[in-house]
Amino acid sequence: MGDFDKKKAFSIGGKLAGACAIIALLANVSEIVQLFKTDKPATETSTAVVEMVELEPVKKPETEPSEPVHLNSIKVSEHSKNFSDNNVSSKDIFGNTYYNSSTIGKSGLMKSEDYAIYYLGGKYKTLSGIIAVDEDNSKNAVGELSILCDDAEVYTTKQVERNTASIEFSIDIKGCQWLNICHDKSKMKFILADWKLEE
Repeated sequence: MGDFDKKKAFSIGGKLAGACAIIALLANVSEIVQLFKTDKPATETSTAVVEMVELEPVKKPETEPSEPVHLNSIKVSEHSKNFSDNNVSSKDIFGNTYYNSSTIGKSGLMKSEDYAIYYLGGKYKTLSGIIAVDEDNSKNAVGELSILCDDAEVYTTKQVERNTASIEFSIDIKGCQWLNICHDKSKMKFILADWKLEE
């Protein structure tokens, strides 16, 4: 066979091989199309098994509760002349000493109206502390102390006399913008000890 006939034979053989490959590919495509066209449920036509794995819920990192804030660390917005929040220490009539405390009111014959107002901005949920009778009070000292949140009364002591023991309290002040510590027409000097705010 001449050179021309060999080239022609190779060309025809290559074309036949390409055609066979295309036919085989079309056959596979046809099978795949038939698979998707079937009316049988997917569980019957597919041999693949999908295993559902139940994942553990993502746990939020536990945050440590914030430290209480001492009321004395917040600047008083407004107060009467008989209020002091910079006492190194105060002592009650029983000899107990309270450090870094505040005092409000004045003992004497004349009744006074005293107050101290703090802006809290609704940041805190709880207010707790101790209310005690200052040793400077006279024998006829008597009075009540009230706590207001945004002009609404949230706590009032019973009537306090000179020999009244210290009072511990804890009250809900959630959402309180303006905290007002006050007494109306009292002849009593109070110690405000360890007053703390918690978020």
